[in-house]
Amino acid sequence: MVSSFLRKKRITEQFLHHSEFNRALGLPLTIALVCASSIPLLIFVLMPFSLTTLAGPSTLIAVIVTFLLVLISSVHMAELSSALPKNCVLYQFSFATLGELPAFFAGWTAVLDAVCITTILCRTWSEHVNLLFRRHLHRFMSLPLMHRESGMWIVSEEYDLSALLAAMMSVFILCCNLRVVGTISLCLIVVAVLMTASCTMVGFFHADPQNWISANFFRFGFDGVLRSICALSCAFAGVDAASYLFDETKSPRRKMTVLLPTLVTLLSLFFFVVVMIFSLSTDVSKLSPETLVPEMFSVLNVPAAKLHHEAGFQRMRYMLTVAAVCGLSGAVLSSFLPGSRIINALSTDRLLPLPADITRRPVMSVFIFFILVSFGLLINRNVLLHVILLTTPLKMVFTICLVFLQHYRAEPVGMPHEPSHYKAIRKKQQRVSLAGNGESIVTSTLSQDEEDESEDEDDEEDLDSDTSFDTAVFLQMALAKKETQRLQRKLEKKQEKYLSETIPVLVKSVSHYNSMEPTKEMKYPGNHNCIADSCSARVSDDGILHHAHLYTREMPEVPYVKTYHGGRRSSTPVDPNDEYGKAKWVLALFLTSAVLFCQIAVISGFETVSSSVLLSLLFVMVLISVVLGLRLTTNDYLHRRQGTVPMFPYLTYITLFALIFALASTKFFTIALYAIWLFIGMVLYFMYGYWNSSERHNNITTNCNDEDSEMYRAIIGNDYALQYE
Repeated sequence: MVSSFLRKKRITEQFLHHSEFNRALGLPLTIALVCASSIPLLIFVLMPFSLTTLAGPSTLIAVIVTFLLVLISSVHMAELSSALPKNCVLYQFSFATLGELPAFFAGWTAVLDAVCITTILCRTWSEHVNLLFRRHLHRFMSLPLMHRESGMWIVSEEYDLSALLAAMMSVFILCCNLRVVGTISLCLIVVAVLMTASCTMVGFFHADPQNWISANFFRFGFDGVLRSICALSCAFAGVDAASYLFDETKSPRRKMTVLLPTLVTLLSLFFFVVVMIFSLSTDVSKLSPETLVPEMFSVLNVPAAKLHHEAGFQRMRYMLTVAAVCGLSGAVLSSFLPGSRIINALSTDRLLPLPADITRRPVMSVFIFFILVSFGLLINRNVLLHVILLTTPLKMVFTICLVFLQHYRAEPVGMPHEPSHYKAIRKKQQRVSLAGNGESIVTSTLSQDEEDESEDEDDEEDLDSDTSFDTAVFLQMALAKKETQRLQRKLEKKQEKYLSETIPVLVKSVSHYNSMEPTKEMKYPGNHNCIADSCSARVSDDGILHHAHLYTREMPEVPYVKTYHGGRRSSTPVDPNDEYGKAKWVLALFLTSAVLFCQIAVISGFETVSSSVLLSLLFVMVLISVVLGLRLTTNDYLHRRQGTVPMFPYLTYITLFALIFALASTKFFTIALYAIWLFIGMVLYFMYGYWNSSERHNNITTNCNDEDSEMYRAIIGNDYALQYE
């Protein structure tokens, strides 16, 4: 019964290389969508929220810590993206690795995160548009619902129709090609960044460190810094959104390995400068939580913003308000992409009772996501902000755990190599010909024009000439000829040795016996551990000792081994399946002990003796799990990957522990709301997804055809011989 909940998706060549969507996104448009999602979200939503509510001026420290955590997490995401370059990498990879139910929870969490972020952006866009119209628009574009004093009351006081209008305009634009969406986002984010930078530089020349002292730098303590780390990690939602668009991106494997860490670094530098300038120019303790960024000039320590310079203040506030409206318009537009893609993936796998798209653009999923956002506008904005403080770092933790398990699997998921560039091969072809003696291979590169000219010349030559053919044919002929000659020499030497051993040499005298050479015993340094069945540890024909043998050869039929070290591995072979099972238990032990340690440390700390002893024991458990994990053997020596995590697993353990520590500051009310969302998803899964899943039908079809397909199964390698060993 449990195994039916853990049905794994079959990763085939067609699934890996084929895309149902148009690959319309190039490098500039991808960068534009990432920046359009991240920059306005930080400047106009998360920065004032963190400065006034979460951490105060210590938000600057949270920016540095968040940069390190998100950078390492983006490297892990880049490794997953290189292995499985598909839309919704986190969902697809968990489906292929852990099973159907964990993948559904990962996708369902991504839906919640996307809905909350888009709803917050729509609300913020509405507030800045209202400010642009001198707050006269709000009374015409809002419907009162209910009123409650508590700021964490789940239902909003009024329904914002202007926010709904922003979402509706995004739906109309998303019905167009993705190039149109990227171009509009690029134009809007350029205008927003330039205007924001011009206003921000005014505050840079009037920065005053006294504002840090007046506002109390660590105003909300260590707990506030942890919550600010969770909030600022949401600012990199655009970087995470890039992983939902791989099916619509050109050459995603070659780009994302470098693009994701680079964008994180550049965005973090920009965020650090903006937060530092605003915190130095403003006494944030005088700001209310509802203050918008353009209104921060009312307490800004800038001469143009003082009361006797009212005209200058109005100009700066107007410029920043226009920048906010432009930037948030692009942010709302680009924020629809991750949510619509994850809904489309869940619907395609028949895990949600939603209609699947029949076009090459997920228009139906965009409309369904719009309906969810329209319901999200009923929820209080503060509740949504606290929810994304939980879901975004939780997705980062899940990503790192998947990469950790990928390094210990017997057969890693996805593509290990970069595919060939077929268009480049078509434009530039190599002509290969054998020399007269048949021992050498001559290659010549032809461009498209030269190839056309050579074809005209070849028509005049003898058509029976076979000195130039396809590249692969001549390479195969030359290699086969050399291999035949090598085997012939080896057989001749074995025959000569056999004849010399079978014919006994009769000793004629004592002097003849003493003159005979004794047999020398060959000794070789290191252990001989070659993976070839017919390989011997003797000297080869050319007199060179093969210490590594096939470990350094790259052949399609031979497993890849990066480097062979005789002392690294024991003489007893390691079973990869056992290592993978141990890795799962070690990861579970690490997560459990780390969660308990961080939760107790945040709640009670080392104030009492009992809590100190308990924290010490839990920290010892964390160290034991790390030591056990370091003793496991990874599969890196067997499989070549593109974009691997450096210093694995040290950075993985450190980042996991830091993220869990930051998540320990989450309020219980937020965890309860997330549990309710998971319960709703579980009800949908057991009512529809479990019975109608595409993998369930694929397994039934496969089981029915197993007996027939066994008759025609091809014999690969030594499978036939192994049956009789």
